[in-house]
Amino acid sequence: MYKFVNKKDRVIVFFADIIGFVLWTIFHIFTPWKILGKNHLPTQSDKILLIRVDYIGDVLLTTHTLKAIRKRFPASHISFLVSSKSREILEGNPYIDNIITYDPPWFFKKTLMRALREYFTILSLIRKQRFDLAADFRGDVRNILLLMVFGGIPARVSFAASGGWYLLTSIANYKESLHEAVYHSVIAETMGARIDKEALPEMFIGDKDRVFVDDFFNKYGIKNDDMLVVIHPGARQAVRQWPEERYAEVGRYLITEYGAKIILTGSRDEVPLIKRIKTLMNNEAAVIGATELNSLKQLTALFERCRLYIGVSSGPSHLAGTAHLPSVLLFGPEPISQWYPLGNKYFIVKKDFPCCPCNQKRCYVSENCIMAIKVEDVIHGIHILLNSQEQNTEQKRRMVLKYV
Repeated sequence: MYKFVNKKDRVIVFFADIIGFVLWTIFHIFTPWKILGKNHLPTQSDKILLIRVDYIGDVLLTTHTLKAIRKRFPASHISFLVSSKSREILEGNPYIDNIITYDPPWFFKKTLMRALREYFTILSLIRKQRFDLAADFRGDVRNILLLMVFGGIPARVSFAASGGWYLLTSIANYKESLHEAVYHSVIAETMGARIDKEALPEMFIGDKDRVFVDDFFNKYGIKNDDMLVVIHPGARQAVRQWPEERYAEVGRYLITEYGAKIILTGSRDEVPLIKRIKTLMNNEAAVIGATELNSLKQLTALFERCRLYIGVSSGPSHLAGTAHLPSVLLFGPEPISQWYPLGNKYFIVKKDFPCCPCNQKRCYVSENCIMAIKVEDVIHGIHILLNSQEQNTEQKRRMVLKYV
């Protein structure tokens, strides 16, 4: 089963698989056992490579599997290959031994020469490490071929849903419409790990990150009993970007009706966006642009001290889940079933369109799924969440509210 939404992509990958399998068979004509010996995993492994080389939320949603993988391979040296932006998610994690950083050109745009230089550098490193088992959590044929096969790793575990089933020695069972964290659990279970169904994504935040937030509060005169609301207005793709004037209107409402203090968060690239929204809110005393936060752990430590999070589905929205921060989330073309947050109470605002879900980076329809979300929809979610916060902590964490 292929996971592509577009039927044309499925057809292309199907025929590419046929051609690839023929070439793979010819290449191994004198070593047929490498093709026939499928579904074999080593009972023990000296060196394991885990792979998820894309974005922050994707890597975070693998972390609940790491304890179980470590328990399955207690004596193994476990390395995790991630992108540079996601590295911090794993720093301090006691269940892995090493973090390797690589930003592949199929996810991160760069010049051809730089892409080739970085690829051959990481390929050389992988081959020198002599891993005997690798698992790609994403199930991406580019990772499987270019990093696992060319990396000389004999035991290879992943989904075959993007093609390349013949490149794997153990194929994980792919089913549609699962949560991304569940897909990661399936990969770990294919490796022989037993996943705790109650396990949640986690980050290991140090005292220095919480001290930083204390200093941040002192700098801006924030008190412990202040009603703090985080608005994270950025989006990685334009198709998920909600209008900045609507964020500003939501912020003004929270200040007027709840006496809230608004903390605007974002990456360095989103500083101009934050400044524009802060200007639109027109309340210097109640709006704080938290542009000096320079790490994901500081951001998560901030989330631990707040009452509410508002933003689109993104890496930071999943960080809010790990901080158990109630969240009003604006979903565009992405499916709720795959990307709802874990660990917190949430209210999802989503407008269904016939073309959803889709993988487009831009949408040229004026009234599309993200633009159809109105300020009133978000305010409704705010009311629901803030009025239900008198429940105990466990009820709050388990409570799920969706508005579609």
